Amino acid sequence: MLTRKSGDTRCQAQTVAHLMKVHLASQRRACAALSVERSTVRYRSRQSEDGNLRDAIKRVSKERRRFGHRRIHVMVRREGFEGNHKKLRRICRENLALVPTRLCMGCGSR
Repeated sequence: MLTRKSGDTRCQAQTVAHLMKVHLASQRRACAALSVERSTVRYRSRQSEDGNLRDAIKRVSKERRRFGHRRIHVMVRREGFEGNHKKLRRICRENLALVPTRLCMGCGSR
């Protein structure tokens, strides 16, 4: 029995596919045996591959350590990459490329 913590959707889909292939079970029976929803197995991600954009963001953020996502966006656009600011900010956040905010020394807050 697979639980929610035992793996992501790809792992669950691969497990169901293996069960279907080895034991010649239908998708419905394999999912029922593993307690996995069939929609999980059929799920296909709509997210596009943006490896080149990720590499450009990493490169710019390594060269310019203090740049935030707005300035990284400008630099990446200059290199010829297209993409909106929301996608770029999400990628920066995932890669931890964003610079942490500085704390005010005297006031205890930002």
